Amino acid sequence: MYWKGARVEHYSFQDPHRERAAAEQLAADCRTLESKGFPVNARTAISREVIDAPKGTPWIEALCSFYAIFAKEDRIKLILYKNRGQDGVVVLEKRKDGALEEERFTGNLDAYDAFHSVQRRGFESQSPYAAYEPLAELFSRSGITPGEIHQAIH
Repeated sequence: MYWKGARVEHYSFQDPHRERAAAEQLAADCRTLESKGFPVNARTAISREVIDAPKGTPWIEALCSFYAIFAKEDRIKLILYKNRGQDGVVVLEKRKDGALEEERFTGNLDAYDAFHSVQRRGFESQSPYAAYEPLAELFSRSGITPGEIHQAIH
């Protein structure tokens, strides 16, 4: 499925009525994203957490670039794609002293390597996907600001 020339989803149904209903819902979601000023692409068009995010959310870049979120006690690590995944991923954590710790992973298995590296250090993957509020709460709890996320991923 394409939205204004950009591929946003691929699916097919044997039942043409179900396929039409799904295509109409996808179009409605794309219009919703546009009305909020959010990017419309293959990631956002199918991400409930982005579609349901309020207009003006400070977390739009985090929502559009996160791969995984981990927690260990009161510590939170974010794994984010850099430059839409073209430059690997970055793992971010705000230390207790307020400094931002960054680890960069590049290569064919960048996100996979980052995920397992963080997991080996005793952090547990969080699963708040498909809902804006739990993700926004984790981003906020991390102590990492939207500006710091922007700087780290660009």
